[in-house]
Amino acid sequence: MSCLSVEQIYMYLERQLSASENKIIEKHVASCLRCQKVLEERKLLLQAVGNLPSWQVPSNFSQQVMENISPVKVSLSSWLSALAGGFLTFIVAFTIYILATGQNMASLFISLQQTLWEQIKNSSLVFIKFFKVISAILSTVRQLLESLFNGLLHLLTVIKPEVQILIIVTFILLSFLFIYGMRRKFLFGEK
Repeated sequence: MSCLSVEQIYMYLERQLSASENKIIEKHVASCLRCQKVLEERKLLLQAVGNLPSWQVPSNFSQQVMENISPVKVSLSSWLSALAGGFLTFIVAFTIYILATGQNMASLFISLQQTLWEQIKNSSLVFIKFFKVISAILSTVRQLLESLFNGLLHLLTVIKPEVQILIIVTFILLSFLFIYGMRRKFLFGEK
């Protein structure tokens, strides 16, 4: 037997295992020094936790904590000073840019307008192409679903009712098994 897991040790110490499982663990612990040491440490830990005094949270604990938390109040003057500081920083940066590049204000605004207009044109073209692609995908999916539905309707006219019921029950059973398997995989980490 390989060494015990933490879960097995605690289940053994808390007497949650069957008699046969207890015997297997006791046999392993008798021959494994590592597990003996870990088991003894966990036993001491459980005893120490058991000897701790019971502590009760006062009934008005939440209210006391909330009363001690002081709400942060931001005054209007601090908002205005932050806004003024941001605006002043923008003006200084803009002035430094104009002085460093040697452009005049009119040419700067014209180049900004042209850049903005180009960005708007490029963005609108991208959006139009995006919506055309989405429209084509939706149209294809709609046609595919219509064909599938028509095929199923035709298939139902050909197949006997007993076979239809058998197919439906098999599909439901397979769906249930798939969902159950995925649930076990995601919840329990099985591979």
